[in-house]
Amino acid sequence: MFNINKNALLAFAGGFVLLLIIIASIIWRLNCVNELKKEFLRFEKSLLKAGYELGYEDLDCSFFGLFSVKNFEIISPDFSWKVPEITAGSFWGRLKFNLSDEQFLNYHQEAYNLAFSDFSISFGQDDAEIYFKSLNFGGLFESGPFELSLNEEKKDDNKDLPISFKGEVEISDIKILPEFETNLPRQIEKISLNYNVIGRLEYNEIYRASLMKWLNLGGFIEVEKLILNWQPLSMVARGELFFNENMKPSLHLQTSSKGLLSFVDKACESGTFESKGCFVVKILLNNKSFKLNEDDEHLTLTTPINLNNNTFSIENIALIKNP
Repeated sequence: MFNINKNALLAFAGGFVLLLIIIASIIWRLNCVNELKKEFLRFEKSLLKAGYELGYEDLDCSFFGLFSVKNFEIISPDFSWKVPEITAGSFWGRLKFNLSDEQFLNYHQEAYNLAFSDFSISFGQDDAEIYFKSLNFGGLFESGPFELSLNEEKKDDNKDLPISFKGEVEISDIKILPEFETNLPRQIEKISLNYNVIGRLEYNEIYRASLMKWLNLGGFIEVEKLILNWQPLSMVARGELFFNENMKPSLHLQTSSKGLLSFVDKACESGTFESKGCFVVKILLNNKSFKLNEDDEHLTLTTPINLNNNTFSIENIALIKNP
């Protein structure tokens, strides 16, 4: 009979299992990297169709379902956004991406440093979320927590233009810093938005093709409820956001507010609004304003506000025109 050394056998078995794990991890890692590169190529193809380029370095995966990429950058002739590092992993059925706190934005040859805190993007089976705890935008603006959520609507109501997604956006404690010259109030307490993506938004390998099909079938975004607290202005609104074939937005809101007249006065005095438009708008708003309660400090107004063809207007009177 053979005299088997149990300790040696266990050591051999343990070593063999470890070798299999190492081989499996190498194969899995190579497969993961290849699959990720395919997804990045698909993403890059979509960006190129839209006039953007994609750059990245050191795409890597680990055996534990984590991956990382360095110097991720999206570039166009007048815009670039660079993130030094992105890491991701799957936790409790969600895919979560963590982005570097320090990022870099270049817009029309102006460079801005972006300083985030706890910036993440996560995806579940039927939902997505973008979150950061705070942001300093190039020393011009600061903000507190920001959260955007998007949930797929499963209900099939057989409408030609069903609700594909429902979403919410909220950002609070926005400060306009001294580096940014303005006479407007420097504290925005809160912006929150409830919205619906109307129309069938179907998957296509080229993202722009999905968007164009959605638009061609009449797709738009319904502004279910918008709240803006920017003292002295307090506003609630609802409306629609449309896009043309070049994805330029056209926003139409019906608003109810207190303090809009005072806010318009400040914007006109500071030169933010055009003087010609200010004169007409003030007359129209004064004629429509009323006190909802006797002790109200600011007058109440219901009025349309639009952003169309780079023109911001109140009561269909242009107040800001951008080329």
